[in-house]
Amino acid sequence: FCLNRCLFFSSFSSTDMPMRDPTVSSEDWPPSIPPGSLYKHIAPAYMAWVLSPGRPRGTYKLSISDGPRDTWEILDITQPSNECLQYGIPRGSDPELRQLAADCFGINRENIFFVPGGCSLANHFVIHTLLFTGGVAAIESPTYDPLIALIRSSKSANATIPLRVQRSAQADFQPDIQQFESLLRNEKPRLVVFTNPNNPTGRLLTVLPKLIEILHAHNVKIHNEDQKTYILVDEVHRWGFLNGPPSGTLSPYVISTSSPTKVCGLSGTRMGMIFGSPSIIGRINGFCQQSCVTSPSFMVDIWRQVLEQMPKIMEHVLARRERRLSIISKMFQEANISWSPPNQLATNFLIQLPQDVDDKKFCNALAQKLDTEVIPGYQLEMPGFVRLAFMMVDEDDLVIALERFCKFYNQAKEDPTTVDTPSRL
Repeated sequence: FCLNRCLFFSSFSSTDMPMRDPTVSSEDWPPSIPPGSLYKHIAPAYMAWVLSPGRPRGTYKLSISDGPRDTWEILDITQPSNECLQYGIPRGSDPELRQLAADCFGINRENIFFVPGGCSLANHFVIHTLLFTGGVAAIESPTYDPLIALIRSSKSANATIPLRVQRSAQADFQPDIQQFESLLRNEKPRLVVFTNPNNPTGRLLTVLPKLIEILHAHNVKIHNEDQKTYILVDEVHRWGFLNGPPSGTLSPYVISTSSPTKVCGLSGTRMGMIFGSPSIIGRINGFCQQSCVTSPSFMVDIWRQVLEQMPKIMEHVLARRERRLSIISKMFQEANISWSPPNQLATNFLIQLPQDVDDKKFCNALAQKLDTEVIPGYQLEMPGFVRLAFMMVDEDDLVIALERFCKFYNQAKEDPTTVDTPSRL
């Protein structure tokens, strides 16, 4: 856990991180991000906003995208005390654990690799294995901000692939196919990074088969294996893989990562998984031998029990999700708010704010006036939207938070200046 977090924060320098000016009012914080400056500003600005002492914080949080906190209550996690602090698997290579995961997801164990630091550390190993000697890396936008930080911390030259954003509740938020083809042809990237479902939009990457087809046509013309392009797909919101196998098993040039952190709320397991061809798994294993510690035996035993109890866990998660989506749908319908439910097992979604309503001011005012917290879209390269999460918060608190959100949304719709008032109700 500590290594995972240190890797994230180490990518920020003191000159990059914007500190909050105490003379600036909270509704003017965080600072504006200049257009086209994703890598220099977006992740540091987001963290500055998160950590700012002047940022209004709500008691009712629709801002945390982890899964249910009560999953542990249905698990029987045990291990004899005399064994719990022994060495576990040697850097993800335990055959029995890999076979258990393979049986769980219907794939071959040679396509699986475990890392002791969650999905973020899995992404780190993939990114730094492929970009160890440099090269161009491209990443979708909007996306999950720690992925941006990982790209920034690598030796790559950075490029972005903006998603095609249609400003409507039914937007598909898919990558632009023509732009992807142009990127491969002109930039020849070593790595292109996506999330599936996308965070923050909650939409599935439905064009992935087409992207793979284009990728194969590109790579067949390149004879040097070290110059071919790979796609990395962060599938932390697809854990359980209900609609097909991990994307890393679809092509030799696709790698995917996942973890039960978001879907199941099991962040404490620090179970990160990498899916890919045996050859790329071997290369990642080689990189890990130099930079990864061996998991303790109690952690490996917890991973094993989680995988063994996957049907029970997924039944719990799906029932909880269905109840909550039903609550959200009913309340938004009553409030006449348009929305598009997230795909698969994504734990968050976007809401487009009324015209002329500033998302930064909206979020600050919602926290100050109604004690409710959501994420402003501009911090996620989605100005005019807000991101709501719904699986971690208690159900009673979810209802209260949604009531307050709907009330304030409609007040802002009637009078956009509502968000300008800093005083607390």
